Amino acid sequence: MYNIQIDDLTFILKSDIIIMRKGKGTFQDEKRKGKERDSTMTITIEKKLRDFHFWSGAATNAAKLTPEELDQAEEYMETLPFSEEEYWSATEINDTFWFDFENVCEWLGLDYEEVMARE
Repeated sequence: MYNIQIDDLTFILKSDIIIMRKGKGTFQDEKRKGKERDSTMTITIEKKLRDFHFWSGAATNAAKLTPEELDQAEEYMETLPFSEEEYWSATEINDTFWFDFENVCEWLGLDYEEVMARE
């Protein structure tokens, strides 16, 4: 684990996880009231889409794709300027596979109806 401090930013690097903290604030609960804390935190996890933990309807849809198809989807998603940030949030990934799965199939050159018929 490495801690890197640059001005008011602290980066904590652990294997495939990067945690970025920016700014300072104070706790508001009674036990820690007035003590300093970081005001924002961004956690970035780099993992393969095939290892992503989908939930709800996205889990059902993603399970219909092979690991190789998920790898292809990941490669395609990396080319899309989807998020305002330079990464996809877990919610954006999940929502795409849940509510926009027909487009995911299109990215892969797959017929949506055939994919949905898979066991």
